[in-house]
Amino acid sequence: MERNNSLVVFVRDRCEMTGRTKRSTFRRIYLEWCKSENAFPEQTRNIDTILREYFDIVPIKASEYYYPLTIKDSIRLAFSYGGD
Repeated sequence: MERNNSLVVFVRDRCEMTGRTKRSTFRRIYLEWCKSENAFPEQTRNIDTILREYFDIVPIKASEYYYPLTIKDSIRLAFSYGGD
């Protein structure tokens, strides 16, 4: 049975499994999206585990950590600020 949480919904409905997104940017936009949707966000310490468990996504280390996914443009534009 699939766990019904805001992170699973966010990734399934608001992200694409191509490209890459900084882990810090992903977390910031996810938290902003949760606020806008009145959704309870997953604890930061659990995000990597949930992404691995449900989507087989693990952070990639370059100069910073990235997730191998892209947040859809409409969501990224709605919640992006500060040059991310």
